[in-house]
Amino acid sequence: MFKNMKIGMRLGLGFGLLVLLLAAIALVGITRMSEIDAKLEAATKGFHPKTVWATNMIRALNLVMVENRNVLLLSDPARLEKSRANRDAQFKKIDVEMKKLEDTIHSDEGKRDLANIKEAETNYLVTLDKFSKTNQAGDREGATAILYGEFGPVTTDYLASMRTLIADQEKLMGQASEEAANTYNAVRDLTLTLASAAIV
Repeated sequence: MFKNMKIGMRLGLGFGLLVLLLAAIALVGITRMSEIDAKLEAATKGFHPKTVWATNMIRALNLVMVENRNVLLLSDPARLEKSRANRDAQFKKIDVEMKKLEDTIHSDEGKRDLANIKEAETNYLVTLDKFSKTNQAGDREGATAILYGEFGPVTTDYLASMRTLIADQEKLMGQASEEAANTYNAVRDLTLTLASAAIV
């Protein structure tokens, strides 16, 4: 068949095949690169901020713990008021970061992590209320017992729930990055194959 074709027709057919291969390379590159971009965006703009927000919650809770100790140790009314205000400010920071997480986490695993954080927070606040009332009643010994006793387990659970969420989001971020790398490798191999065919 090809032997009977004129040289011009052969050249035209070869050029047409070359154009088709180049178009295929361009199409694969554009579509798959968009997929890579989406996965990288999910990792950097989707999962990473959530780890930052949860870390901010941990930092705020650590400062709350410092102020709890200060409230127990201080006797000056002005300094006590300042310490309580600082503690309240940290709780507001926790609420702000928690709202961000609630608005952006939609996976079942993520919602489960949020539910565990809320449960741990409730237990922590119950203990905090007990501590505050005992201290304000002038029972320094009782408040000390709560601070170094009951507060331990509820604080540990509260922090652990936040760290679990961070770990899960980091896992998802790693999976998205790995998928992006795998997609890149597949695009590279396919592009090289098509380019080799075009050269031949």
